[in-house]
Amino acid sequence: MLKSLPVEVCELWPFAYEDVPSGDAEGPGSGFQLIGLLSIFDPPRDDTKQTIDDAVSLGLKVKMVTGDQLAIAKETGRRLGLGDNMFASKMPMDLRCVYPEHKYDIVKKLQSLGHMVAMTGDGANDAPALARANVGIAVEGATDAARGAADIVLTEPGLSTIVHAIRQSRIVFQRMRNYSIYACAVTIRIVVALPSWPLLSITYAVAYGLHLALSTILLFVVIVNTTFFEDTFGMSPLKDANDPQLHMIIYLQVAIISQALIFITRSHSWFFMERPSLALVGAFCIAQTVASLLAVFGTMEFSSVQAIPLSWVGVAWAWNLIWFPPWSQHQTPVPAPDEKKHEVPALGYTNRLSLSSAPSTLKPSADPYTANAADFRARLTEVSSAQVVSTSAALKRS
Repeated sequence: MLKSLPVEVCELWPFAYEDVPSGDAEGPGSGFQLIGLLSIFDPPRDDTKQTIDDAVSLGLKVKMVTGDQLAIAKETGRRLGLGDNMFASKMPMDLRCVYPEHKYDIVKKLQSLGHMVAMTGDGANDAPALARANVGIAVEGATDAARGAADIVLTEPGLSTIVHAIRQSRIVFQRMRNYSIYACAVTIRIVVALPSWPLLSITYAVAYGLHLALSTILLFVVIVNTTFFEDTFGMSPLKDANDPQLHMIIYLQVAIISQALIFITRSHSWFFMERPSLALVGAFCIAQTVASLLAVFGTMEFSSVQAIPLSWVGVAWAWNLIWFPPWSQHQTPVPAPDEKKHEVPALGYTNRLSLSSAPSTLKPSADPYTANAADFRARLTEVSSAQVVSTSAALKRS
């Protein structure tokens, strides 16, 4: 029936009536009699085709997944420039007549093929697929279920906001990339071109960074690829590299050992030989207490981390305590600041007038600096007197 109607018709609503002799709405009737069909056309938004064209020009592959009938899907695809090559739900790539579980399977299949999948939806039946997609987008007017499952919620009608967001994000990313290249180039130039560049300090900084990275990598390898913690301490196994609890353990380990580095870099010798200030110790303790509490109670659905037991928190602290002492064996040899050296001639020249008026007979002093200053004042007086005599003779001759 739908195929025999014009292509503009997208849905048909049948209307019928039934006689009920008893007059009771719940009573038996004579059977429904078809009155006719009401054709309904539900066209896309005016800006949808332009939005899809803009998305394709940006390199996106736009696919339509719909639960409508095949004829409706083909007509909508033709109007949007997506073509009419539609697949039934029994095909591997389900694009029409699909149910919520089909949409979820489509997203999962595309991800398994290495695609970065973004999906839009507005109904509760779209929630599973929105949650599964790399970027779930709930359009304006979406249900609460779709909003809760989505990563982005549009507050304006239409899909043009998505294209605008893609353009702005690419601009920001390109600026970050440009600045990164610029910063690296300038840094290399400064390090290589300066006549006296701190090679030793840079070497120690690289060593610290490698030490940090090695401690984190080895903890990850021991947890995932061995059963050391399970066999020794009876810990719960975490063998999936994408396990949210494993992410939380790595976060805690990185947070602790990274901030502990300040106690190494501030020291001129062994880190325990120079007592840090109470403010520094207090700031470190507060920050790591917050990090540990976040690791225990910080289950957040919007992130890829999950709360861990206290036993794993203890493992992270113990692991860092093992890796922390070896840092002291490669301390940066920063010399202590030398005492200020006074230049007596410069000091005497500045105070020449006051020194020249001082008496020439000075008492010796046990302080070398005072003695040198006294000798200098005496010499300065003699030189000044000689200059006065020579100047007077020159004036008389003239």
